[in-house]
Amino acid sequence: MSPSPPPDGPSTALSRVNNFLITPYDMDPTTCDRANYTRGLCAPPLLASGSSKVWLVIVLQTRALYRTLAFHPAMEPNLSQTFSTPANSKNRVYFMWDFVGRTLHMMYLVPSSLPDMNDKESETFNDVLTRSMLTVHLLKDIEPGRLNALTESSYPAQKDNHPELGEDVLAATQGLDNVLVGLPKQIHKGRIGIPEVQQEH
Repeated sequence: MSPSPPPDGPSTALSRVNNFLITPYDMDPTTCDRANYTRGLCAPPLLASGSSKVWLVIVLQTRALYRTLAFHPAMEPNLSQTFSTPANSKNRVYFMWDFVGRTLHMMYLVPSSLPDMNDKESETFNDVLTRSMLTVHLLKDIEPGRLNALTESSYPAQKDNHPELGEDVLAATQGLDNVLVGLPKQIHKGRIGIPEVQQEH
């Protein structure tokens, strides 16, 4: 039986101490298994006060998709391995779990009050949006077969071995898609410091 996804932590900007994420999990990739690495990356508390609603909803929906991918049955052979150990099954679910996790980590480098970004942070945020749109594109199979082709390109042994994504992954993908579609148009044009990016106070 596949493990159940952990529940969401308190949805309440990202807390840091000396620029390290606050998480109860040991995030050392040489000792932390993939199940707990996933939990740890989703564990830092989100503080609504002073945070952009855009930042919050992107992080929450990306977390939801990351957890759903992690606890998909096709990831079960990989979950007890440490993060730095080559995965037992580098299937397309693993491929997307790794991709989405990197996107989430990048989002944590972006200030939660989006209009306060410097040039480097703005570039990172734009990369997050691009990666998030690609994630939706691949998981919804908008360009049929592209995810399979990318997986096989990275991991040739996976040729013709493509597990079904399942309803949970597709629902989490749709949640992220809904967030992206609902973003203010100016954000898609790369203008971040705008009135439409509302703040929680």
